[in-house]
Amino acid sequence: PQEVVAGSLEAAVASLGVRSGIARFWDKPHAEARCGQWPEETLHWLEELEKAWKVGLASSGAKSQKSRSGNCLAVPLVAKGKALGMLSLCRPRAFTPGQEEILLLIAKGAGPTLHNLSQAALARLRLEQLALLYDVGTARNSILDVRKLLDEIMHRGQETMGADACSVLLVDDERQELFFEIAKGEAGAALERVRLKMDQ
Repeated sequence: PQEVVAGSLEAAVASLGVRSGIARFWDKPHAEARCGQWPEETLHWLEELEKAWKVGLASSGAKSQKSRSGNCLAVPLVAKGKALGMLSLCRPRAFTPGQEEILLLIAKGAGPTLHNLSQAALARLRLEQLALLYDVGTARNSILDVRKLLDEIMHRGQETMGADACSVLLVDDERQELFFEIAKGEAGAALERVRLKMDQ
């Protein structure tokens, strides 16, 4: 997705001769590309537009939107009736109808491509998760040391999910507390000394 987002922005900037642009893909994996300077007021306008498009595109359709001054133009990246992201440009002068059409054409090509890439990434993640479950089952039968088993599960889970940190909490029935048996990440060492009440 990052390559498609960056490529779409590059094509739009080159085709319309502008210096400032932002392209965003909201689904996972998230992607963003930008160039040039953007006034705070314009960025706020884009954020509000993004919120509206994320809620639902059906009422407004896949149409371009202009800022009040007319010098900022945004179009949604659409696939199957859903807005997946947006492509926006800004320049000193107002955009012409012809330039709007060019931007819409670029967005029309990028939307389905991003959707397909997102679905492929999701399918790959599901396969990795299934492989993780298989590996955990295999490890459970081959590793007899509980600590080593938990450490192996944590390692594989963190690797599969691309997580920066992860932890395993066990129950202390006598004290009715949860305690960190294993914690990985920046605060891992400190967390292994932390205990939580069961009702927290």
